[in-house]
Formats: sequence, structure tokens, C-alpha cells
Amino acid sequence: MCYAIGAFMGGVVATLSSDRKQIYPALIVGLALAIGGLFNPGPMLFNVLSIFVYIPFSLLGFLVSKIKKQKDFY
Repeated sequence: MCYAIGAFMGGVVATLSSDRKQIYPALIVGLALAIGGLFNPGPMLFNVLSIFVYIPFSLLGFLVSKIKKQKDFY
């Protein structure tokens, strides 16, 4: 769960710092986390399966932060 939150927030911060137009910063964050996750000490199966958490959640962070802020309704 913490891996997903970290990847999501990394995708959000990378997208907001890159002017919300390109997916590459969030993808780079996800790939960096996935590569780092492979070298984590622990069971190898857990490390391999965690790769499938980092990239999708960083891309989800990109999609959520790309939504433009709507104006007030009143």
C-alpha cells in the first residue's frame, strides 16, 4: 500500500512540476521506483510483483493531476 501511495504522489509531483502536459516525467518516476524496487532486500517474488504497482500508480498520478481545476459553481 505504501508503495502505491509513493508512486502515486511521485507521479503527481512530477506532472505538476512539468506543466501538466507530458506523461514522461511521471513515467520516469515510475520506472525509477520499479528499478529501485528490484534491488530491495526481501523475497524476490515480492520485488518482481511490486514492479506492477509502481508504474500504473505513477501514471494514475499523472492522470489525476492533469485534470484542470474547475471554476467555482456559484
